[in-house]
Amino acid sequence: MTAHRDRFAILALAALLAALAVVAWLARPPTLAPCLRNLGTAPAPRFTARADDGTTWTAAGLGAGQELCLEPKASRARSVTVDPDSRVPEADETNNTRVVPRPAVPVTGAGRVGGSPS
Repeated sequence: MTAHRDRFAILALAALLAALAVVAWLARPPTLAPCLRNLGTAPAPRFTARADDGTTWTAAGLGAGQELCLEPKASRARSVTVDPDSRVPEADETNNTRVVPRPAVPVTGAGRVGGSPS
């Protein structure tokens, strides 16, 4: 009977610790650093990128075929749009938004929060 109670207490403690880890993960927004590529044949002048949560970046410009990774910022964005106000003339205005991949909530063990009991 005591072993069963001890095992329950260990599982409850593991669940509590895992819940605290999830709360800490949710409290700290992930960092987002969009990488952009100019797919056109002409250089792009100064432009902005805006995430759907309002986070913004400004780039001095980007040469034809060049790639640029913007500085990391804390963001819970679901998507990022380059040139959201359509100030840069482009041949294709439909390829400026990308969905941001979301990291999974940290879970350990065999599908159990806090690991599997032994």
